[in-house]
Amino acid sequence: MLSTYFGDVTSGRLLRLPFVGYIVLLHVLSFALVFAGIASLGITENLVGGDLTQTQQMLAEKFGLPAMIIIGIVFAAVFFASLNLEAKRIRDMGLPGWWTLLAVWVIFTVIVVIVNVVTGSDPVISKVTSSAISAIGALALIFIPSDTFSGNNA
Repeated sequence: MLSTYFGDVTSGRLLRLPFVGYIVLLHVLSFALVFAGIASLGITENLVGGDLTQTQQMLAEKFGLPAMIIIGIVFAAVFFASLNLEAKRIRDMGLPGWWTLLAVWVIFTVIVVIVNVVTGSDPVISKVTSSAISAIGALALIFIPSDTFSGNNA
């Protein structure tokens, strides 16, 4: 499983159904990690006596920098795993994985910036635009068949 998330960075391929399964599993694991962090903060707050400000200060003093480094490493690992899965799926469709992913991210960023400039950075419109583009991208990764763009799908 780890080789699917972190291995075959330049040559791996991933079919549609396994892609959906691995993405869902990655999101569930990410949610579980966030939930565990919030639950541990709540447990620590109860142990300290119910004062959230005091709990935050105590945790910042004892675990501040190491906790931030660990959180950053975990976030980077989850982000890389997600990008690697998307690149494998794009490669399976017959396109160059990482270059296509980079191009899509640049186009996505340009569209969001243009929408923000035109609408005066309205947060509702910006959020709707971002969500719509993300949904279109996810649906494309899920529904476009293997080797669609490779030219040998006879």
